[in-house]
Amino acid sequence: MSEPLLCEEMTTKSSSSSALGCLCAITSLRSAGDRSWAFIVPVILTNAYPNSLAPTACLMAFQCLSSMLLSPGVSELFMVLGDNKNFSRRNTFILLMSVENIAVILGGAFLLSLGQISTNPIYTLTYWIAVFFMCMDAVISGVLTVVVEKDWVVLAAKSQLTTANGWIARLDLGTSVLSYTVMGRLLQTWHPKVLLCVLGVWHILVALGISFSVTKLFQIIPKLESQSDKATKDTGFSIQAFKQGWHDFSQLPPYVQKVMVAYCLLYFTVMSPSGMLTAWLTSKGVSTTTSAQFWAAAQLGGFVGTMIPQYLIPKIGCFSAALGTLAVQTAFVDLAVSGVMTGAAYTVIASISLSRVGLWSFDLCEREIVQENTTDISRALMLNCEKAVASAAYLAVLILSMVLSEKEDFWVIAFSSGVAVTVAMCLAISAFRDHQNSAAF
Repeated sequence: MSEPLLCEEMTTKSSSSSALGCLCAITSLRSAGDRSWAFIVPVILTNAYPNSLAPTACLMAFQCLSSMLLSPGVSELFMVLGDNKNFSRRNTFILLMSVENIAVILGGAFLLSLGQISTNPIYTLTYWIAVFFMCMDAVISGVLTVVVEKDWVVLAAKSQLTTANGWIARLDLGTSVLSYTVMGRLLQTWHPKVLLCVLGVWHILVALGISFSVTKLFQIIPKLESQSDKATKDTGFSIQAFKQGWHDFSQLPPYVQKVMVAYCLLYFTVMSPSGMLTAWLTSKGVSTTTSAQFWAAAQLGGFVGTMIPQYLIPKIGCFSAALGTLAVQTAFVDLAVSGVMTGAAYTVIASISLSRVGLWSFDLCEREIVQENTTDISRALMLNCEKAVASAAYLAVLILSMVLSEKEDFWVIAFSSGVAVTVAMCLAISAFRDHQNSAAF
């Protein structure tokens, strides 16, 4: 290899590593705040109103509904503002991040004030103001997460995509383990209002760190500023964004479509570390500290799962790896469902923690399948449309939870979750066969 080509290759690898470092920093900083709120909010509501799942289910349902309806539109808004001559993609990211931080702090403040109200919170104005701000946070947070972890990563490290996806997922999960552990400890000794103030200060510090990392990333990869200018000319804010996303989805090979649908079905579940499962575990006598440890253990299982694809994919390919890892998740989720039906709380905790190994391995396999079959122009919008459909699946299970809000009926929701995972497994088998047939021709 000639010396100029060697120097160019070394420069490219150095830039890719620097860009990946920036993405990892952004992911870690954002994850710490997001995961802390995801744990604290249902715990506050469950402790304040222990006899009903309705306040937690209602909040989560509206967050899902907002993500389902608005994520594609906000994704389009992100691209439109970023392509404006008087603005930039970097400034748009920082602006949306700032709005997100303000919304989650205000939402948390209104939720905490509910502790002074003796009536059911869903009949109070304060509760719905809190829901509004938490929904705003959920939509923006989801869009920015997809942009960083599933779109920008392709441009930052396309030559080592499997490794890059794994590193970002591991940092996300590793930060989550730390966040859940710390929050579980602090909730034992700190008043929630004090904890809220600490999180508010944390968000300010994090915003500065993320802004610096985003600026550095755009300096390394200038292409990020113009990656999707063609995508914003023919699409509107929400309905047109959905139509464009559906059009792009319909152009994909059937085996890719089936894998994406299987991924979305996995969101029809309460068999994961969530407010609904935390409420059920609390009703079975599981302490807040144990619940926090469970959330951390589940994320640790996911952390282990993110290490598997980088060894499986080069040897057996994305589709085979996706099928095998989803089979692992399905087996442990079904075991957890049996634990719910028999009232064995610790069987549920252990099974779900182990199921996350398969879940996150499958997540990374599915992510790479989509990334390799979409263009730089269509990727962000399609991934946000996929997130919207996944949110719709989660919304459906939350609506079921609101209808069956008594904790004695939780087994019905758990059983439905097990059916959804099994159907996803069947779709993955079909996709694997379609891919094999396609490769044979």
